[in-house]
Amino acid sequence: MSNNQTSRSESDSDHWLKQYYFIRAAFSVLWVAAAFTLGRQSFAVAAALLIIYPAWDAAANAVDAARSGGFAANRSQAINVIASSIMTLAVILALTISMNWVLAAFGLWAIFSGLLQLSAALRRWKTTGGQWAMILSGAQSAAAGALFIFQAQMPQEPSISTVAGYAGVGAFYFLVSATWLSIALSRRRLRGAEL
Repeated sequence: MSNNQTSRSESDSDHWLKQYYFIRAAFSVLWVAAAFTLGRQSFAVAAALLIIYPAWDAAANAVDAARSGGFAANRSQAINVIASSIMTLAVILALTISMNWVLAAFGLWAIFSGLLQLSAALRRWKTTGGQWAMILSGAQSAAAGALFIFQAQMPQEPSISTVAGYAGVGAFYFLVSATWLSIALSRRRLRGAEL
């Protein structure tokens, strides 16, 4: 592969990731807004939102892995698709028991998905910008998961607001990564125009 083909391939990958991170940030912002408004008014809406969140993560990781070289080249994302799909079913089951169980399920999922996101970001570190934010996001997700599991054991019943705060932090990190990549791509274009 020539240098031009390599740089074009890297540029295509960066453009995809920039778009992907902006989409993830936008979805999370909308989800958080719905959780803090409609989700606090209606248990049915809150339940639907809590099911949608890990299901969306599974779908988003599947699309990203497919666009970034396939599942074989993106094993951490392939595992994340499976983990998020299982967690979607676990949340459905937990909703029939109590919100404490739901929070515990989200805690387990936050730990696993955070570590898998961290792994994906470390793999992309050498070729793609903005991964420091994804590394921080993955680490913070794992820490939040441990906190969720602890909170789930408390006698008071948690609400969707707890998960919404977690999703809001995730939206921030996706937005930072998308912005960082946008700046990096703009600088690259300017350097290319000067040559």
